[in-house]
Amino acid sequence: MNDKIENHLNNDLLKIPPKKFHVGQFVLQIVMIITAILYLFPFLMCVFYALKDRADIFNTLPIQPPTKIYFENFNEVVGKLKYFQIMGNTVIITAFSAIITVLFSSMIGYVISRTKKMYSNLLYYFFIVGLLIPYQAIFVPMYNWGGSLGFIDTFHGIIFFYVATSLPFGVFLMSSFMNTVPIEIEEAALVDGANKIKTFFKIVVPMLKPAIATLIITQSFIYWNDYLMPLLFLQSNELSTITIGINRLFDQYREYYQVAFAGIIISSIPVVIVCTMLQRFFIKGISMGAFKS
Repeated sequence: MNDKIENHLNNDLLKIPPKKFHVGQFVLQIVMIITAILYLFPFLMCVFYALKDRADIFNTLPIQPPTKIYFENFNEVVGKLKYFQIMGNTVIITAFSAIITVLFSSMIGYVISRTKKMYSNLLYYFFIVGLLIPYQAIFVPMYNWGGSLGFIDTFHGIIFFYVATSLPFGVFLMSSFMNTVPIEIEEAALVDGANKIKTFFKIVVPMLKPAIATLIITQSFIYWNDYLMPLLFLQSNELSTITIGINRLFDQYREYYQVAFAGIIISSIPVVIVCTMLQRFFIKGISMGAFKS
């Protein structure tokens, strides 16, 4: 019996045609490898600079590994950059901005998706127009308005403007993804006695995990790496973010590039951790058509 099964499997395998060599696929793979190397080059240069001493910086090529690994650069960053203080500031701003953006975007997207009326369509297009306007173009009115409201040099001020400038993309993403959520599940919850608020937070929000992860990753990158907004609204050293601090390293210690690059390496660690934790939800959000209207 086992011999018959083995012979049958062997016959099936013989029927499978061999894979043909495709020139197009080979060229595509070569292009992808070259592109990956080009993207890897700046990262390797940053790591090598962070591990070099001052002599190696001027005596070796940027892509050349250090002749001797020098970890003292990371200790200097903690002292000169006031690392824990500015890292705490950046975490607070990024976390609160992302949470509030997700909360407001999901609620507005839910209303737009589930309310089939004219005002919901007008609200949707109102936010879509916001996608066409870069927030850098409205810095002057933002600063003037923020100054009159006491938003300058405060955490709540910069968080408010981050949320305001992120809502157009957040509403677009959430409302688009909401269309893929079956409305029958919500109707069943309403029949069982749940109200709209409970249905939203208990039924809808858990089903939005891919879209929420996508929104958190994309916007957290913006908040964490942004330089212009903190430079404009956070003027005191006590409220500085990581990008402002690293820029000061380049300004104050121009001859010590290795210290500044060590600061860049350290500042990227929290973002890498967040992306690693939410990666599977992010991929699932894209595969389920989170960006489809």
